[in-house]
Amino acid sequence: MDIYYPKDEIFGVENLRQYVAKLKGTVTKTAQKLIGKKILENMDPTPIPIQTGPEIKEGSFGWVYTKATYKGKRVTVKRLKYAEQPSTFLLEAIVQCIMHNYTKQTMCPIQVPEVYRFGKANFSQWVYRNRESRMEKVQSYVIVMEHIEGKPLHQVENIKPHINTIVHGLQHIQDDMAFVHRDFHADNIIVSNKLYMIDFGRTCVGLNSKNIYDKYEWYTTKCNNRSHDVCTLIVNLVTSYDKQELRAVAAQICKQYKDKVKDSPYQEYDMNIDYSGQQWKDRIFHWHYIGYLEEVELEPYVPKNMLSIWKLKF
Repeated sequence: MDIYYPKDEIFGVENLRQYVAKLKGTVTKTAQKLIGKKILENMDPTPIPIQTGPEIKEGSFGWVYTKATYKGKRVTVKRLKYAEQPSTFLLEAIVQCIMHNYTKQTMCPIQVPEVYRFGKANFSQWVYRNRESRMEKVQSYVIVMEHIEGKPLHQVENIKPHINTIVHGLQHIQDDMAFVHRDFHADNIIVSNKLYMIDFGRTCVGLNSKNIYDKYEWYTTKCNNRSHDVCTLIVNLVTSYDKQELRAVAAQICKQYKDKVKDSPYQEYDMNIDYSGQQWKDRIFHWHYIGYLEEVELEPYVPKNMLSIWKLKF
């Protein structure tokens, strides 16, 4: 996996490879934070010259500018929302670089947008101070990446061929390395001239039990659950976007989870009216439950098994 490590110039630091190597294996949360802090301290402090434009999408952990420019080309810029989490954001950029290099060099059926730069950039924003609002300059960490012109998977009318490609792509990756995206819902798959996966803040990637992933999250995976991403995606497409052609498969997935796990993995969902009709007791539960079942692998939904046994007859 070392051959897929990012280049120093992307992060403005020398010998990035030695830091990335230290992030693998049994690194603790404290060690991860210290390694991340060391990388950030040694980065080129010069602000990255970007023009972000007006279009912003807000996610759980950052803002995304989809009409930004960098060095005269259109890019997508992801900006860190919470200033206290720069090491986590840094790790996301490193994992995305690894996955871009891997998917490009191996001609994987699913690609990953290229990361052009990671560092700080200047932003103007309104602040409220001394009983008045005013515009001030602030600096935030950003991931400057390739812009992909396309639409999220759930907006495509005929999704079955894309599911086929996705399963092939996941099998391709799993044959070479340990990989669990861990947030593999339909908004994180972009349909363009190729299929792209995005958003690697929760991803676990590794080789020979030496894995890289964010240890601040609640996940405990060892990068070895090969069915997790497929199950997340199929149930997400049904519970969030009502893709009827996948309902039977989603119901089978939910039944197999219930056969292995008798009690609800997150009982607060069972009491939440927002999940009415998609709770643990229902035939098809909400895809968020699968996030709490990440240690449960369903053998029939391992991509290799889906391709050889099921032949993707949805």
